[in-house]
Amino acid sequence: MGEIIRQTMYVDKPYQSRVFDLVHTINDDGTEQRFDFNKVVPEPTEFPPVPATASDFERNHNTPQSYWGFHNWGCYMNAWNATYRVNTNINSPQAGLIGLCFMTKNGTPWYVFQTLSSMFPEATFLVEYLYEAGNELAWESEKFKGGYMVENIKDWQDYEKYDRIMKGQPLDKEDLERFPVEGAD
Repeated sequence: MGEIIRQTMYVDKPYQSRVFDLVHTINDDGTEQRFDFNKVVPEPTEFPPVPATASDFERNHNTPQSYWGFHNWGCYMNAWNATYRVNTNINSPQAGLIGLCFMTKNGTPWYVFQTLSSMFPEATFLVEYLYEAGNELAWESEKFKGGYMVENIKDWQDYEKYDRIMKGQPLDKEDLERFPVEGAD
C-alpha cells in the first residue's frame, strides 16, 4: 500500500500568488492540478510509456518514471487532492496565511521545496507533514529559504521517549504528569 503523507505548504504572503500560479496547471484532459511538481522540477520526456496492462503497483513503483520521481522529487508520484486552505488557528504563526494542502505517497517532495525556495530566494517556505509512525500519527515541519532547508522540527525530539513509545513501553511518571488523566492515580 505505502505510506500516505498529508502536507501543507505555506509561503510568505507577498509571494503566495506567484508561487501558487507557478505550481498550478491545467492537464491535457482539462482537469485542474493545483500542485504539479513538473512545473518546478520537470520530468524528462524520454521515458518509455507504461504498458496499459501494468498493475497499479507496477505503474507506481517499478517504472523509470517512479525511480526518477523518487530521486528528483523525493516521492514516487505527483501530488494529489491539492486544495487551498486558510489557516484559521489564531495560536498558529501561520494564522491568516493560505496553505496549499496535498498528499503524496512514500515520501515528501523535498527536492521540489528546495528548488522552489531557490526560485524565490527571499521567501520562506514552511511545510508541515502528517504521517503514520508505527501505530501513531506523527508530524514534522521543515523551513526552506534561499534553496536550503534552514529548519527541521519533529514532534519527538526526545529520542529516548521515542524509543519507549515505539517499543510499546508505557510513559514514565514525568510524562504522565505532563499529560494528566482524570481518575488516574
